[in-house]
Amino acid sequence: MGAGALAPRRRDALPPPYGGHSPLTRLLARLAGHEIALWDTEGRDWTDAPAADLAAQTLARVRPGSVVLLHDGPAVTPELLDLLLRGLHERSLRAVRLDELPPQRIGWRAGLGRLRQSYGG
Repeated sequence: MGAGALAPRRRDALPPPYGGHSPLTRLLARLAGHEIALWDTEGRDWTDAPAADLAAQTLARVRPGSVVLLHDGPAVTPELLDLLLRGLHERSLRAVRLDELPPQRIGWRAGLGRLRQSYGG
């Protein structure tokens, strides 16, 4: 199978709300023993869309090494996760732990692009 495409959260990873972070929040996270963990693809499980639609949209954006953001509260998330795992398997991708992926830095342009994408852009 190919490189990881879905990564569960590490215990020391801190996914900031809405992906918002700054040099100060990165410093404070590091002082508390955490690393900022971002994602490049959202499952959008906080919307009212059916799991099948969310899975199709998410899988269209996933690439090897992607980190997919899912939440642990919405009722749709377990079904969405199952569909994503099946879809990844069909694409010869597999889920890995976040610490199995190499850290990546992103520039401000890529960060803005991710922000636009998160809000439906």
